[in-house]
Amino acid sequence: MLVLLTAVRVAATLATPVMLARAVDAARAQHDAGASAAWLALVLAAAAVATTAEDVLGSYCGSDITAWLRHRLLGHVLALGPAGRRRFPAGDVLSRLTESASGPAAFPVLLLSAAATLATTVGALIGLALIDWWLAAAFAAGVPPLLVALRVFVVRATEPFARYQACQAAIATRLLDARQGIRTIRASGTAAAEVRRILAPLPGLGRAGRETWAVQGRVSRRLALLAPLTQVLVVGVAGVRLGAGEITTGQLVGALSYAAMAAASASVFDTVVALLNCQVGAGRISEILTAVPAVRPPARPVRLPDGPGELRLRGVTVRLGGRAVLDRLDLDVPPGATVAVVGTSGTGKSVLMSTIGRLLDPDEGVVELDGVPVTAVPLAELRRAVAYAFERPALLGATVRETIAYARPGATRAEVHRAARDAVADAFIRALPNGYDTPSTAPRCRAASCSGWAWPARRSPTPGSSSSTTPPAASTPRRR
Repeated sequence: MLVLLTAVRVAATLATPVMLARAVDAARAQHDAGASAAWLALVLAAAAVATTAEDVLGSYCGSDITAWLRHRLLGHVLALGPAGRRRFPAGDVLSRLTESASGPAAFPVLLLSAAATLATTVGALIGLALIDWWLAAAFAAGVPPLLVALRVFVVRATEPFARYQACQAAIATRLLDARQGIRTIRASGTAAAEVRRILAPLPGLGRAGRETWAVQGRVSRRLALLAPLTQVLVVGVAGVRLGAGEITTGQLVGALSYAAMAAASASVFDTVVALLNCQVGAGRISEILTAVPAVRPPARPVRLPDGPGELRLRGVTVRLGGRAVLDRLDLDVPPGATVAVVGTSGTGKSVLMSTIGRLLDPDEGVVELDGVPVTAVPLAELRRAVAYAFERPALLGATVRETIAYARPGATRAEVHRAARDAVADAFIRALPNGYDTPSTAPRCRAASCSGWAWPARRSPTPGSSSSTTPPAASTPRRR
């Protein structure tokens, strides 16, 4: 539909000077002027309707593509798992979801706009040639400088454009990190230092922006001079040809319209700027979409036997950042056993837990559950067999009820209550202000008003000391 509307607009635009020339000549000759004016009005109306419909439909097209891109991007980010979070921090992903995804969404409309401008320019050139070939030659003299200016802009502005978006992403990433650690920042009195850390990429952002605007300004000035000069040249040649009796008054009016139309082709520069932004945004999105998930579905799935839940690790090695966090680890956990893994931060406790449920695959070695390698088990089945309880869980859902039913949105109220009782959580949930309907993001109530959520105070570690008492995420095979 967009292509059809664009074609109608271009055809009507190119036909307007012809109809205008006929109307002028008919008025001067006082012959059939009414019919010529009617045709001119019809062509102008068609151009207006096509332009309006094109703008409306283009907006819907851009919105649909933006939504599609963001859904696809978000789905792939989640598929990358924890390893993807290390490669693409939250702030970086957020900037790609917002700033980067909005650019490529406009690509079809911009491409049609550029094609329409090119078609209009070629049509205007043909129209000038049909009136008088000297007019076409006068306009053609200004085309090579236009192409050179656009080429210079694309070459010089691509790299600053990319740096600008990268600096934006860096600032967003640091700001989100600071928001998550706001209590630590306030408690340590390092707000000023944190502001400096967040805004550290700002000078680079400024340099990239100034470079982009400098290149854009130079090219814009050249085009702003080139287009009127070309138009003046065409008008001058048309005046000479009219004086020589080679063209009529109506043809002069048509030639002036075609010259103005052709000179307006310099506005393609704005389209080129937008297309360059599309290219940079598409490159940033492609970085995520082409990233390979660290955990892939098994090529030949194997079902887990209905075993007791025996866990075995053989020669498990995991390297992160060039360092072997786990080095040829062997471990046997008998069925029904409770095992605690204790160690300081960075010793690999969470990494070890991640390999059991395939939140992370080892670089070497094998993890087996009831004699079956976990890499051979379908991910959905493995998720049902291995349960995780993280030290700082994210409460997904608007209320406590929705949080409990997150993995089963269709769960009934009775099923949610039964699950809470099985987890020994029903009593303190009922003590909340609104029970199961308490917002999961609400601030924790004080002990004076809600004894069910009264947590014992813990002493802060003394300055300079390190605390290793925080347990790792628990991972328990749920096997009978």
